[in-house]
Amino acid sequence: MPGTYLFEVDLLHEGVAWFGAAQRVEVEVTHAEVDREAEWVHSLHELRTELDLAAADATAARRELAALRARYEPA
Repeated sequence: MPGTYLFEVDLLHEGVAWFGAAQRVEVEVTHAEVDREAEWVHSLHELRTELDLAAADATAARRELAALRARYEPA
């Protein structure tokens, strides 16, 4: 259905979200047109870049969490 939607992707591990790594993109849905295909592919590429950055943030957060656990959890 045409309209403006908020598309959100979040990284999860075992059902737990990673430190606000969610990425949100506002998407305008219109009727399909052949000349809009290139724009859609470009938008998907931009989203992939944002997801890659979020994954890198999540990896850094996992490392930080592991370091904190190692420092503060009893042996």
